[in-house]
Amino acid sequence: MKNFITEMYSLVRGIPINYNLKMKITAILFVFAFVQINAANSFGQNTKVSLKMKEVSIQNILNRIEQKTDYKFLYEKNVFQSNKLVSVNVKNEKLSIVLDKLFKDQNVTLVYLEKQIVIKTKLETNIVSLPKNLEPETSIDQQSISGVVLDENEVPLPGASIIEKGTTNGTQSDFDGNFTLDVRDGAILQISYL
Repeated sequence: MKNFITEMYSLVRGIPINYNLKMKITAILFVFAFVQINAANSFGQNTKVSLKMKEVSIQNILNRIEQKTDYKFLYEKNVFQSNKLVSVNVKNEKLSIVLDKLFKDQNVTLVYLEKQIVIKTKLETNIVSLPKNLEPETSIDQQSISGVVLDENEVPLPGASIIEKGTTNGTQSDFDGNFTLDVRDGAILQISYL
């Protein structure tokens, strides 16, 4: 009798019982999925670590962080300045803050890729001033310059940005570090590479 009354009530309202149950299950699944997505997005922002290490290399600290978290670090052997020993003493600190403290005296950039952190050497912007007595090749006010962008080890840097200071005039170096750019007389070039 109770089932009959429930079926009659749902027919009167125009909504079958099964349809209502499907809507409830769907709503519960949506809420569950939303909570999972938020948890995944906030993982990297809220990961906290506790470390107490004295006079160790940066590589040892990174290895310990890898053991305590799901993060992996990618870097070249020579990315850190010398074999400097450092100390770290943090308790329940956000990983991003710990890494900022660890690398404050290093010339590196951190790139976060999900659960991987890429550590790259940050190349300083070099400013090159052109001599004012160069003969212009393209017009009275402009000249074409070319060159090769090299790092401190004389290795060509492909994809380096070369920009005429104070303008949007610029180019990028090719695979072999070569570039050509038309600039004003006395222009100053800014060269950067990440």
